[in-house]
Amino acid sequence: MPPKHPFGRRRQSNQSYPFKVGDKIRAIAAFGHHGYEPARCYTVTSVDGNDSTLKARDSTGSEGNWIKWCDCQKTNGIGWDWLKTILPAEALDLLAAFDGLENLELREDLRNRLVLQIPGLHDKILLAMADEETQVPASSEETEKLDGLINYEDLD
Repeated sequence: MPPKHPFGRRRQSNQSYPFKVGDKIRAIAAFGHHGYEPARCYTVTSVDGNDSTLKARDSTGSEGNWIKWCDCQKTNGIGWDWLKTILPAEALDLLAAFDGLENLELREDLRNRLVLQIPGLHDKILLAMADEETQVPASSEETEKLDGLINYEDLD
């Protein structure tokens, strides 16, 4: 029979924790308290069952602070770091035009430049605004007239 631990009951090594060293995680809450960025993938480096926290490192090897398990989510899907290694340069350039890694949103500076490149957009917007200011609620006939002012093929 093994000797008893002098400081009380020993923690069993087979305890079931939601995370283990090597797991991929994302921070999902309590931003500003732990230093992990939302939507970024990290690899777990340490797990502390006493206070339900873990530490993880990013793809560059930088380790973050302790973060609570409830503020993390295991990621089993494809991560951005992996995608960067397999996508062609053209696809990476296209993705670089967006902010975020999930639910991509076109960067504001690019969105503004693209909208300004639509032929005659400035004049069409001003004309539509002027018509709107002088009109009372539009009838179906007036709506058709406004639709004719904006040639939707120009937007393609």
